[in-house]
Amino acid sequence: MERVRPLIRTYMELNTELLHLCNFDVENIEQHRMSAKCPKLSSLRLSEVIVPLQDSFTAKIPSMSSQVSQNQSNLSNLPTIHGFGDKITVMPSLQKPRKISIIASNGEEFNFLCKPKDDLRKDARLMDFNAVVNKLLTSNSESRKRQLHIRTYSVVPLNEECGLIEWVRNTIAFRAILRPRYDVVGTPISTRRYNEYFEKFKQMSPEKAGNTFKDKILSEFKPIFHQWFLETFPEPMAWFTSRLAYSRTAAVISMVGYIIGLGDRHCENIMLDTGTGETVHCDFNCLFDKGRQFEIPELVPFRLTQNIIDGMGITGVEGCFRISCEITMGILRSNRDCLMSVLEAFIHDPLVEWEDERRRKERHRSAMGRGPVDLKKLALGALDPIERKLQGIEGGTQVSISNQVDKLILEATSPSKLKRVKCTSDGHLGCDGINNALYRKDVPNTQV
Repeated sequence: MERVRPLIRTYMELNTELLHLCNFDVENIEQHRMSAKCPKLSSLRLSEVIVPLQDSFTAKIPSMSSQVSQNQSNLSNLPTIHGFGDKITVMPSLQKPRKISIIASNGEEFNFLCKPKDDLRKDARLMDFNAVVNKLLTSNSESRKRQLHIRTYSVVPLNEECGLIEWVRNTIAFRAILRPRYDVVGTPISTRRYNEYFEKFKQMSPEKAGNTFKDKILSEFKPIFHQWFLETFPEPMAWFTSRLAYSRTAAVISMVGYIIGLGDRHCENIMLDTGTGETVHCDFNCLFDKGRQFEIPELVPFRLTQNIIDGMGITGVEGCFRISCEITMGILRSNRDCLMSVLEAFIHDPLVEWEDERRRKERHRSAMGRGPVDLKKLALGALDPIERKLQGIEGGTQVSISNQVDKLILEATSPSKLKRVKCTSDGHLGCDGINNALYRKDVPNTQV
């Protein structure tokens, strides 16, 4: 107990200083110095605090044959915090998250994102959910043979509005892949031009808007994502392996994202691993089909635009993507109770946005002379659609796994889903297909 007490004080001081780091006024300056803005953080003695990495958070159960002393030595080898880098980089998004570096006891430098004005408990719980999904995928022979998994990273909520996110190494945003390649072929993206088109689309019928989009915009921007694989992985076997890894990881996150109602999948929230080609998703703030409640609702179950498909090769969605989708969906449906038990944490510790929704409803109900709103019922209402999806209920009818996957792929690639559309601030809709128009944004993009 004597050893734990000072460690608790250290963690409390660290939490306080990290909150200050998240919330200090950046003054529209992109670079700051840690020693100037957070001098106390630089002076803290943190030699017993483990660097908050995903690998460090993953519990490793020793085998029956291993010695207890061996397992204890593995714990002692986890990197601890030696200090902080002096540079603070402010990212160009609405919340102004700050990128920092932590210098570990083993000499390595790890980057993290201090994110303000965002309830990261949602992201942290989703990482727990994805960890359970990964274990289920590993336990199945068909998925294990194909190495199906979701890339995860550590998320540390500091309070209800701030948190620390592990910066994923060796990744590049999907937008950063596409945009320069369109510039090279002479079709630069003009946000103003496509905003004018999309304003006109709002006045058209869905069919006419879809045809106009294909004729005026989509025909001009041909799929070019396959070029990135050729340039990044020039050796034939590496190219083939990376493309398989991309297709399979894209299938897994598509099925899992559909189940949990994951939205806001714009070109900054989808990243690619430059070493393996795997898909890495970030920013899980838009869950529980929240995207359907936008002013311009998201109508597709997951992102499957023409460039996403272009990276899968000549077979497109009919190759390993569909097979991986069916395997993943089958595992999710057969382990429905296990997955729902993980999500029940949202009921016992509701999100801030649900608290806000309850207050709005109570104000409305009080004006009508009605009683208070039960927060638990709001949470259950958000989880009910997930359970129906895991039961395979589509449109009120229970369907087979293959039929469910086929229906989702058709919806994700259907031009008729283009209705009311709006171009985003970075113009990435023009460079990636008709379904991108469904991913409206009211705020600038964020990146992990």
